Amino acid sequence: MTLEQGNHPEATSPAGPLTEKCTFFLVDFPDPVLITDSRKKVGFLNRAAEALFGDTLRRGDACPICSLVPGVAEPDDQDTVQCCLKDGHTLRREPLMLRDGQANLRSLTVTATPFRPDGGRPGGCFITLRDLEADVQAHPTLQVQMATLNSILENFPLPFFMVAPDLTITYMNERMEELTGYSREEAVGKLSCKTIINTVQCNTRDCVLRQVMEHRRPMSGLRRVARDRQGREIPVVVNASIITDSQGQVIGGFETLRDITPVVEAERKIDLITELTQEGILMADQSQRIVFVNSKMAEILDCPKQELIGQDLGEALTPQHRRMAQELCRKLEEGRPQEMQFCSTLDPRPTWPGEQRAFETCMAVSRIGRNILTCIYLRDLTERVRTERELYKTNIFLQNVIRCSVDGIVVVDVKGNVLIFNEGAERILGYTTEEMVGHPEMLFRFYPPETAKEMMRRMRSSRYGPRDKLIPAKSPSTTRPATRCR
Repeated sequence: MTLEQGNHPEATSPAGPLTEKCTFFLVDFPDPVLITDSRKKVGFLNRAAEALFGDTLRRGDACPICSLVPGVAEPDDQDTVQCCLKDGHTLRREPLMLRDGQANLRSLTVTATPFRPDGGRPGGCFITLRDLEADVQAHPTLQVQMATLNSILENFPLPFFMVAPDLTITYMNERMEELTGYSREEAVGKLSCKTIINTVQCNTRDCVLRQVMEHRRPMSGLRRVARDRQGREIPVVVNASIITDSQGQVIGGFETLRDITPVVEAERKIDLITELTQEGILMADQSQRIVFVNSKMAEILDCPKQELIGQDLGEALTPQHRRMAQELCRKLEEGRPQEMQFCSTLDPRPTWPGEQRAFETCMAVSRIGRNILTCIYLRDLTERVRTERELYKTNIFLQNVIRCSVDGIVVVDVKGNVLIFNEGAERILGYTTEEMVGHPEMLFRFYPPETAKEMMRRMRSSRYGPRDKLIPAKSPSTTRPATRCR
């Protein structure tokens, strides 16, 4: 559209008076209309434009189309008015994000036509704005589609919000209000996602929405810690992607958050249990790569936990452990038993005293989803094995002392069962060990019950020496015990 100069030379400047006919037409035009001069200063606003921008825009101000919302780049990185004045052609761009008089973001279609007062170079621009949302809502079919979409978003089971390219909130559902404590009236068009979710990654290069809009690639399954209005921390899993227009241009992004507080609490309890135990715990995936170790296992293997993660099971432990884990995985596939217990040893580590260590080993496999997880549990038996070896040596030594003693030594339990009958006793009493051990009735042939009772009485008394011990004394029996000498 070109404005006629007519008989009004002042009309050569958009700031000057227009013809009465043109003024009447533009003032009540249903769409917002702006006219700028060659310096991109506003010379005229109709009533629709005044209602749209309110007190934020007056004649003589810079055209708002020249100062788009921060972060919104036009296709050629030049504002619409500049392109119109430079090329001298009508330009139509949609959608462009502008702020209205209430600081709300509006998605508008902008049409800019060069204004040539003298038929030469453009002296200004005639700009009309169309509200895309109003156009869409006016179409019956699109009304149904929008109502369906709004119903889906509002009833989406997870907290959900959308942003403009400058990360200002353009939509949030009721569950997002419940999670953050901010209402839609407070947030939409006014607050950024940094304000309402307040993660440590906001306003950094790790911001999820910045990354998805920059790389045009969705991101999912990211763990973050959001903070609500009261500053309470909420562990969440974040999924985000982009919003594009009909030409494929990025006009915003959206993000869903899933509150995983129960999951995090359960993980912390498991961590507490695994860290308090004195046994080493290790988990490996189906390829026998370590995915978890507790502090005790890291101590056993003499390696930091972070270095163990990702190592091959056979390298961290032994090839035997790897083979057994593979065998258990194979049995699991066949539906056979999936765990075993055995003893294993580990070669000396740099900080060990230079000897092998023995471990009670429990290994089990389980299918979790599509993957198979191997769990290995090690209990250190080194000290127990060492103690048992020392006890065994001591026992052998004492047995040799008893066996070789020239005195007769007989050991019985409280029921009269003979436990030890040495060579001295065989020589003195004339009975063999085979005859005595396991045959309690044989004891009474040379040790009558009356004698046993008297000896017990003396052992309980302090008159004949310390309690439970007798000094050497003759047998109190007046009857000579039956003996058989060789």
